[in-house]
Amino acid sequence: MRLLTYQYRDGHAVHAYFPEDKQAPWTSVHSDDHLWLVNLVWALVSETGDLSLLDRKTVWLDGGEATVWDHLKAALGFTMGQLGAHGLPLTLKSDWNDCLGKFARAGKGETVMVAQQALVDLDLMTKLAELTGRKADVAELALADSQLRKTLEGCAWDGQWWKRGFDDNGDPIGSSASPQAQIWLNSQSWAVLCGLGSAGQQRQGMDSAYRRLDTARGLKKIDPSFPSYPDTLDVFAGYSPGAGENGAIFCHANTWAIMADALLGNTDRAWQLFLKLVPHNALTEAGLDVYQAEPYAWASSILGPENPGFGRAVVPHVTGTAAWMDIAATQYLLGLRPEPEGLRLDPRLPKTWKGCTVRRRFRGTDLDVRITRGKVTAVTVSVDGVAVADQLVRADLLFGKTHAVVEVQIP
Repeated sequence: MRLLTYQYRDGHAVHAYFPEDKQAPWTSVHSDDHLWLVNLVWALVSETGDLSLLDRKTVWLDGGEATVWDHLKAALGFTMGQLGAHGLPLTLKSDWNDCLGKFARAGKGETVMVAQQALVDLDLMTKLAELTGRKADVAELALADSQLRKTLEGCAWDGQWWKRGFDDNGDPIGSSASPQAQIWLNSQSWAVLCGLGSAGQQRQGMDSAYRRLDTARGLKKIDPSFPSYPDTLDVFAGYSPGAGENGAIFCHANTWAIMADALLGNTDRAWQLFLKLVPHNALTEAGLDVYQAEPYAWASSILGPENPGFGRAVVPHVTGTAAWMDIAATQYLLGLRPEPEGLRLDPRLPKTWKGCTVRRRFRGTDLDVRITRGKVTAVTVSVDGVAVADQLVRADLLFGKTHAVVEVQIP
C-alpha cells in the first residue's frame, strides 16, 4: 500500500524512494517500474486469498485516491498508452536493463521485454478480474492482450531468438544483424513466461540463449559484449566487456531463465543453472581468490568470460536475485506455486531424484508435501488421501486444518 502512494495518476511510478533517509524520490520515468506492482498484488492475493485487497483505497503521489485495482489498471494503461513506431512500449529512461535507455535518448526507442512483462500482467489482471466479477475489465484486458501479442509476433522474432527492442532510429536491438549484443537473455526467458509465439519459438529462443550465452558460471546477459573501452562514445562506455550490463552473468536475469526452462520441461538444465549460481557452489568452482565474495549471499552479477576477472562476484547482498531465486527455486523447481484459489503443485525434479519432502505453511495450515516419482503418466495430487483435480489444492480443502499431508506423484 505504501508503494502505491508513489505512483502517479497517469499510472507510472517513481524509480526509487528513500523513506528512512528523507530524500526526494527519483522521478525519472522508466517503462517497467509501475508494472511490477501487478506482480506484487498478485503474489499477495495468491498467498493470502484476500481479494478484498483490490478494493482498498490509497492515494496517488500527485493527489487524489483510488482503489488498488484502479492503481493496477492505471499502470497497464500507462504502458499501453506509451507505444512507439512498431507498436511496442517506449523504453523511456530505461526498462529493467538500466543501460537500454542509451538506445532511446531521443525518446523513440522501444522495448520488447516490457511488452512481454505487460502480457504477463494482462494475464494476471484478467484472472483477478474474472475472480471478482469485473466482466467489462475482462473484455478490455483481453483486447489489449490480443493486440500486443499480435504486434510482438509480427516484429520481435529474429529467426532464432526474440529481439530485445528497437533504437531511436527504428533499428533492432538484439538481432543477428546487430554488430554487438546480437542476443539478449531476458527477451528469451520472458517470451516463455508470457507464452509469446509458438512453443517451438519459445524453445528455440531458450536454446539459442544457451548456445550463445552459457558459461561455466551461468548465462551471460548479452553476446557479444560492446567494446566499451577505449571508445567512450559506445552505448555501454563505463562497463568493460563482460562486466555489468555489458556481458556479465547477471544472476537476477538467470532466475527468469531457470523459471522458463522449468515451464518448458527442460528440468535438468534448469537445475544445472540453479546449482551453478548457488553462491557456495560458485565460490567452490571458481575459488575464493577469483570469486571474492561470501558463500551465503547472492551476488548481483558475476564477471563474464570476456573479462579478465571472469568468475568474480560483483555486488553481493544488494540484489533482486535473492527474492527471485526464492521464487524460481520454490515455485518453479519444487513447484509449490500459490494462486488466489489455492496452491498449485507442479514439481520439476531432476531425473536422478526419486522424490523429496517439502514443508510449507499455506493459509494457516502446515503442509507436509511428499513428492515421489511413480508409475504415472501425469502429475497426481491428493490431500489427506483425497485426490484433487488440476494439481490445485484449493483453499477450501484446508479450512479448519492445522496440518495436512499432500501426496504428489510425478512421472
